[in-house]
Amino acid sequence: MNVVLICIAGFVLIIICYSLVEKLKVISDKKEIEKIEKAAEQKRLEEERAKTNAREQAEWENILKEREQKFGSLTTSMAIGYDRKNYIYVYEESKVIFIKGRELTFKDILSCTVEKNLCRKGVTTYTTTPDKGEMAMEELLWGMGKKYNVKTTTHVEKTPDVYNYIVYIGVNSISDPQIELKTSFLDIANKVKSLMDVIINANKNA
Repeated sequence: MNVVLICIAGFVLIIICYSLVEKLKVISDKKEIEKIEKAAEQKRLEEERAKTNAREQAEWENILKEREQKFGSLTTSMAIGYDRKNYIYVYEESKVIFIKGRELTFKDILSCTVEKNLCRKGVTTYTTTPDKGEMAMEELLWGMGKKYNVKTTTHVEKTPDVYNYIVYIGVNSISDPQIELKTSFLDIANKVKSLMDVIINANKNA
């Protein structure tokens, strides 16, 4: 009787183990399928992104070619932010300038100022740490029932203030007399200001 029960219990155990193995296999296969599907979706998105970038690049190159045919060779350009359509493009031969996609003549540029704004105040952090040798001496004397003042060192770390800069360009337009250019870099703001000053000065001497 015991032998029969043992055989039945063993058979049931085998069935349970087999079921568990099959379930684990199904789970493993499901995860593998999900992994493959995720990789395929990622590849598809990358291909679409590449196609979009290529299309936008071709469109932008056509715009530059059309401008060159109309205004002559590009004299200089200045990067403002990450969108190249918002860059400054200067065509000195035709005395035309594009600012944030807006076509203007040199004579349309009337003024230029730069405003400095505080975005985030710097933070000063004080970290005080005891000297390791001093700590060892304190432990030694403390065990002898004596007091010992541990010398510490204070490290001061300060993050700088963070600013942004807004370039205000006054233009000859009643409906839209001002263009704003924002940047986190002072050198870019100064370069734009210098360029506008050159154009404004040339207008005065024309």
